[in-house]
Amino acid sequence: MGTGSFITSGNLNIAIDIVNHRGIVIDTGAGLAAVTAAAGAKPGMLGYCLSTGSNFTADTFYTRKNVNDGWYAMTVTISGTKVTGST
Repeated sequence: MGTGSFITSGNLNIAIDIVNHRGIVIDTGAGLAAVTAAAGAKPGMLGYCLSTGSNFTADTFYTRKNVNDGWYAMTVTISGTKVTGST
């Protein structure tokens, strides 16, 4: 992917070169695996895996390594009050 290109997941389109060359990718494990430096990925990009595959785990957040040669799985802790009555 080059300048001005997009990563698409469902109805979500995000230009890779926005926000200081950072972006968010929401895709399957195979989709995240396809986001490489050669494809336009930048260090610090964020990813969320929708389904397990290609060494990625569903419902896990990832960030691109600083050297841009792969992804780190992120540990996310959420605390707060549960919201009920919404879907």
